[in-house]
Amino acid sequence: MSPLEVPGGRWSVVVLGPGEVGEQLSSEPRANLVAWGRANRGTDASRLERDVPRLPLVIATQISEHASERLASTLSALGLEVERRAGGALSYPAVRRKMWTLAARRTWLMFLSLALGFDFFHGTGCSRSA
Repeated sequence: MSPLEVPGGRWSVVVLGPGEVGEQLSSEPRANLVAWGRANRGTDASRLERDVPRLPLVIATQISEHASERLASTLSALGLEVERRAGGALSYPAVRRKMWTLAARRTWLMFLSLALGFDFFHGTGCSRSA
């Protein structure tokens, strides 16, 4: 689901749970969120239907304070742990923590792949010798 962007403010709404940072959103809250996205014009739930997002999940950015209050109360009624605040997605400590965790994981995988690839080619005699 792409973050909902409604011009007119500096508030954002993020789903923090149920669950921990980096965990996938469980099936029941995800189904509730997909149903809500289908029922509301201006939202696109196709990505949420296709992919299971990891927490925290940015739902809306750049909306008014009143719109963020309404959205947060609606999502809370769906059983989601929601936080709203002035600022963009990176104003949330949980979003920054998720970003750094995923970056570290991808960096580790890249180095591991390079090391295994080097070991494979070095061990099979595929490297060029002078």
